[in-house]
Amino acid sequence: MFLEPMIYGKTTGVSALALLVSAMFWTWLWGGIGLLLSTPLTVCLAVLGKYVPSLRFFATFLREEVDLDPGVRFYQRLLAMDQDGASNVLEGVLKKHSRSEVFDKVIVPTLSLAERDFIRGEIDEREQAFILRVMTDVLEDLEGEPEVDLASLANSNQAAPVLEGSVEPERKPLKILAIPANDASDAFVLRLLGHLLAASKVSIEIVEEVETPLKVVERIAETKPDVVLISHLPPDGLTAARYLVRRIKVRNPQLNVVVARWDEARDAEAAAERLTSAGASIMLGSLTETRDYLVDLSTNKKPDEGKPKEIGELRPVAVG
Repeated sequence: MFLEPMIYGKTTGVSALALLVSAMFWTWLWGGIGLLLSTPLTVCLAVLGKYVPSLRFFATFLREEVDLDPGVRFYQRLLAMDQDGASNVLEGVLKKHSRSEVFDKVIVPTLSLAERDFIRGEIDEREQAFILRVMTDVLEDLEGEPEVDLASLANSNQAAPVLEGSVEPERKPLKILAIPANDASDAFVLRLLGHLLAASKVSIEIVEEVETPLKVVERIAETKPDVVLISHLPPDGLTAARYLVRRIKVRNPQLNVVVARWDEARDAEAAAERLTSAGASIMLGSLTETRDYLVDLSTNKKPDEGKPKEIGELRPVAVG
């Protein structure tokens, strides 16, 4: 009673139920000695489960604390209307990961969850507007600060030599018109994309408000872009995006129409088939992939087309 708290601290990190079950098991196996050793043995198993991949199931069953995905913690803070807490979570993730990773694995999935919960009636317009406002504040803060290259800092003593005569790839002026398919969330993701493209000196013209297909076609006729990028954030709006693609291609059959269907890997193949059958050149699934595709176009490099690439599996799960 005295030594174990002094040695292990105030908590073992093991759930009370796990300690109770382990005490019963070791007592049944070894009697009084098993009861005495049950706590240290259980803690050892929990530690092994944390650091040995093949024994990870021990950590799952025994540990008291659960490591939540940053996207889940971020969304929980937003649902609690805790702007400071949400900002702290995001700042912590940005210190360890690049902005493109944070956008793809935290911000976009959170927006998708908010869209889903709004459709289901689990959050109202006020909560949805709060989430979008916090996201906007975060983006505006990032726009004023250059991104720190974490890899270059880690390898600052092993910088690669600059080859004599090397030149930056020649970029052709590429006129990109970016259109939200459904609502303000679709338009906001386009702002995230514009932020990522700024470092590559590729600019896009974003239609901030959702317009009818007829107005979109008129806008295309006025601006005459080289590429039209349609932003679509699931779970709703695939039919609207497909209809928009079809209307654009009827009037502009040679135009390169790209659809970015953010944060949706479950039915990517079926969605890509529906969109390409309507006339889309390709369906992309992440901000990083879309940025690379547009940069390749601007440098006369042929992007990978055809079958959509796999989208990352790290995504928040439903909470509440």
